Amino acid sequence: MAKFNIGDTITFRYNKREARDKNPTLLVVSPLFKNHVHGVNLNYLNDAEREYISKDINSSDKITSEIFYEQHVKPRLRSNAYRTYTPRLMSNIKVIK
Repeated sequence: MAKFNIGDTITFRYNKREARDKNPTLLVVSPLFKNHVHGVNLNYLNDAEREYISKDINSSDKITSEIFYEQHVKPRLRSNAYRTYTPRLMSNIKVIK
């Protein structure tokens, strides 16, 4: 699996039959917590929401995944874009930011 960290934006192919988005663009909230990758699927956000999250995460000195999501991301979103992914079902991972 490709190496990525909290705050990275990644794209990948998700090989789960029931997945609605087979090619997520994910802002990583936690690279591996309880055997899952946690993050915000940017494909579910509008431009203003994506811009806010990008600015906020880039201005944060210290990010703890749960606190960051609960305090900075969740209150600004109209929809729940928080997702978890099983690493063994992720392929073709690319860090884009």
